[in-house]
Amino acid sequence: MSPLGTAAYQSETGLPPLVARAVAAADRHGFAFSCLPEQGRLLRTLAGGATDLPR
Repeated sequence: MSPLGTAAYQSETGLPPLVARAVAAADRHGFAFSCLPEQGRLLRTLAGGATDLPR
C-alpha cells in the first residue's frame, strides 16, 4: 500500500482489465492507498512463476 498509489495509475496505459477495474473502483470510492504500479508489476511477475505444489 502506498499513500498515493491510486493516483499513480493516472498515467499508466495497458493495464490488465481487472487492474483497471480495481483502480477505477478505488478512485470512485476515494481510496488512495493502492499499491504503486511498480509493486503491482512485481506481484504479477511473482505470481506468474507460482506453480501448484504436489500434496
